[in-house]
Formats: sequence, structure tokens, C-alpha cells
Amino acid sequence: MLNACQMAVSEQQMNAELRERFIRLATALSGKDVSISMYERTETKGKMVAMNADGSHFIVEGLETPLGVLPRAVIRSQDTLAIRAKWDQLNQPGFN
Repeated sequence: MLNACQMAVSEQQMNAELRERFIRLATALSGKDVSISMYERTETKGKMVAMNADGSHFIVEGLETPLGVLPRAVIRSQDTLAIRAKWDQLNQPGFN
């Protein structure tokens, strides 16, 4: 049985692991072509530029929307259902 201190350390380790995975994903997506599914059945495409540190927003260049193309856009993560990229574009050391 784990005591409170061991549980706290275990939770910190888990949070550190998740944070590292998030950073690797954000790095891997940077500069890649992505497809974005949003609420209201909206499908968009563009090139991922960056994601802010807490993951609440990301920047996309050449965002193709049903109404036209935006040169740059900031998208709220809470409006996003999924971000897809081709696996072979993401395959880089340390990401697997």
C-alpha cells in the first residue's frame, strides 16, 4: 500500500511524463500540414505553426475553411475535436 508521500511522488512523475509527451507532440506538429476537426462538423486544413505552453490555443498558417483561406489563424483548443497529421511526417527521434 502506498502512503501519501509515495502517491504524491507518483502523481508528479505521471504529470511530468504527460508534460514531456505534450511538448514532444507540439514540437513534432510544428511546421506540419494538419487537418483539424472542429465542432459544428467543420473540417479545416493548414500548416501548424505553434501551440502555446498550456495547449489552449494554436496558430495555423494557410487555414482552409469552408468560407475561404485565412493567411493565419489562432484556434482555441476547446473548439477542436481532433488534429490529424500524417504519421510519416511526425516520425522523428524521441517521438515514438
